[in-house]
This record gives sequence, structure tokens and C-alpha cells, in this order.
Amino acid sequence: MGTPASLQFDRKRILRLMFPLFLDTMLVSSIGIVNSAMVSSIGEAAVSGVSLANSIGNILIIFFSAFNVGGTVIIAQFVGKNDIKNAHNAMKQTISVCVLLSTAMMFVCVFFGRELLTLLYGTLEPAVMTNATDYLIIVALSYPFFAFNSAVIGALRAVCDSKTALFISALMNILNVGGYAFFIFICDMNASGAAFSLLIVRIIGAALSAIFLLQGKSGLTIRGFFPFRFDGPIIKSICKVAIPVTAEIVLLMFDVMYHRIAKYLGPNALTAHSVGFSIITFLEIPASAICLTLMTVVGQLVGSGNLKEARYQINRMVIFSCFCLLTTAGIGYLCSDWFAALYHLSPQSSEYLTDILLIMMIALPLFWSGSFVTFNGLRAAGDGKFIIVVSIFTMCILRVGCGYLFAVYFGWGIRGLWSAMALDWLGRMIFFLWRKRGDKWYVNKLT
Repeated sequence: MGTPASLQFDRKRILRLMFPLFLDTMLVSSIGIVNSAMVSSIGEAAVSGVSLANSIGNILIIFFSAFNVGGTVIIAQFVGKNDIKNAHNAMKQTISVCVLLSTAMMFVCVFFGRELLTLLYGTLEPAVMTNATDYLIIVALSYPFFAFNSAVIGALRAVCDSKTALFISALMNILNVGGYAFFIFICDMNASGAAFSLLIVRIIGAALSAIFLLQGKSGLTIRGFFPFRFDGPIIKSICKVAIPVTAEIVLLMFDVMYHRIAKYLGPNALTAHSVGFSIITFLEIPASAICLTLMTVVGQLVGSGNLKEARYQINRMVIFSCFCLLTTAGIGYLCSDWFAALYHLSPQSSEYLTDILLIMMIALPLFWSGSFVTFNGLRAAGDGKFIIVVSIFTMCILRVGCGYLFAVYFGWGIRGLWSAMALDWLGRMIFFLWRKRGDKWYVNKLT
């Protein structure tokens, strides 16, 4: 792997971009656990209702989040070309379309929330349905504000202003914890209290984002936003990234099928499986920050035509991610007994969890980085169609198909199920690294 003579993104610049993203990812994950614990204090009906409502919300959010991802990539490529005028325009197009799509999703949930829940989950217990409906409708009112804020944060990251993005995100998450505590414990509300907190915080976040853009300190501004006109060519470029991202709904469906296999393995295996995923999410935090960083780095490099460094930075980030995951996965395995005690696992579930963490200690550094870090590098270059087709193929055949084959048919149990996920990562890694060796991944440059 040859190092370019001069780097547009040296080590210091990358670390300045990455560190706020790491803190943001860590904060969101930690506060998510705290919020879940507060909701669980209301009762099982509230926990189930919030979980069901979030499942629907996550599917609907994909549609405008996909456009946000596309906008981030396009803005980064325009910044790489030093075309600030079109970067501004791309940001405005992204914000406008995201808000319009999210508003449509809001109306669907507000007026047909109960019908959506019944369609997807059938007849629910009255308490669960009440909590799910109340939570879904109130949270849906926040979708336009959430979409606006997400589009702004994506644009800030695209221009390497991850500090401002961290400030907005951190303030929102801290306020959300306070809001959850106020509405649930002081106002003695059910799941609707958590929803009101989220609505208020997202409104505040959108207001903060608008203020930062009006100040224009990051180089981006919404001054002169009106009169607004849709820009067909830029929207088309954004859609080239966004449309493949919406196909991730298919990945979510296969992921649900994969998790359902654990139900056939008994209650102890199912418990260890659920706990294992909670732990792995934390172990992946440094690598997830690397993926977000790479989106900006490769986007700007491809935009500037610096393809040699773009390839170099992908390789560099894959290696860096391997070392990070080797460290976190190793710590995770060594702490397996502590995790078992933390989650009050039975001896059998503890044994299963140890097996899961052992498999992940091998698979995370060897396969995850080559799969997901390269995935984000190729996406930033505009190669979205290839990566999503490969991901759907490997998820279907290797994770779900082999997961059932290994875990149930061969009788390998939870070890076979998690080995199949590692095999899925290996398959993606082979395809993505092969793609990166050629030239087709950057010929789809979008600007």
C-alpha cells in the first residue's frame, strides 16, 4: 500500500474529525441505555409499546434518512472540488426534501398510527396498544424537526465541522435524559411522557441547527434560502446514493429473520443472543466513528479527483479499525464473566455469552472492518448500488441461510448462529475489497 507524496487528510486532521464523532457515538449509545431503563420503570406494557412504535418509526425514518446520507456524500464531494456554491445548494436541497418526506411520514403516523400497528402486529393487549399508539403519534410530530436537524448535522460533518455537530447532538441527548426523567418520574406519565420529551428536544435541536447555519461559521449558511427552487440535477445525484440506502429496509427484514432463528434455540440461547448484541454495539463504537469519518474523507477526496489518496485512506481506515476492534473485542471477551453478572445471566446463558464473545473477538477485527469500513468508503464515492446488492445477497445466503443451517439443521446452536454472521461479514469483505482494487467504484462520481 503506497503512501501518496502529500496527504490532503493527514493524521491530525483525521483525528480532529474522528474524535467528536467517537464521543457522539459513545454518548448516544450510553444515553439510549439510560432512557430504556427509565421507560422500563413504567412497566412492561410501556416497554413493549415503545419498542413496537420504534420499530415502525425506524422503518419510516429510513426514507428521509436515506436522502440525508445522499446529501452528505454530495456536499462532501462539492467541498472536495472547492465548489462551495453548489455545496450550499446541495445542503438546501437535502434539507428541503428531507423535511418534505418526513412531513409525509408524520401525517401517515398521526392519522393511521393505530392501523399501522394493527397491520404489522395484529391484535395487541389494550395497554400495549395504547402506549404504542400514543408514543408513535407524538414522536411522529417530531419527524420534520428531526429530519431538519439530521440534514444539518450531516452537512456539518461533510465540511469537517464535527465539533458543532457533536455540540448539537450532545446537548439534545442530555436534555432528552432530563426530559425523560421529568415526564416519567415527576409528571408520572406513561410512554407518552418519553415521546413528549423527544418531541421537545428535537424542536430545540432544529432551532439550534438553524441558528448555527444563520451564523455561517462552518462555511455553510441558510441565508438566501428563499425563494427556493428544486435543482433537478443535484437531487438526481443525491438520489443515486439515497435510493440504494432505502433498500436497507430489505436488510432489516432479513435481520429480523436472523434474530428469529435464536427463538428455536431455547430461552438461554435467546437471552445470550440478545445480551450479545447489546455488548457488540458498544464494542463497535470506535469503528463506527471511523466509518462516519471515512464518509467525509472519501467524499471530499473523490470530489477533488484525488483518487489515489481516497484508496489509501480506505485501506488506512480498515487497518486502524482492525486494531481498535482487536482491542475492544479482546476486552469484551476478558470481561465476559462481568457482563454475565451485570445482566444476571444463568450459568448456561453465561456459557453461551462467552462463546459469542470468543467468536466476535476473532470476527470483529478480521472481518467487520473490511466489510463495513470499506462499505462506507465505497458509498462515499457513489458506488451505492453495488454495495447494497452485495449486502442483501450475503445477508440472505450467508447470515440467514447459513444461520439456520448451522444453528438448527447441524445443531451447532448459538455458536453456529453467530458464526454465520461472521461468515456474512467475510463475504461482504471479499466482495468490497475486490471492488476497491478495480476502478468501477469511483467512476460513478456524483458531482
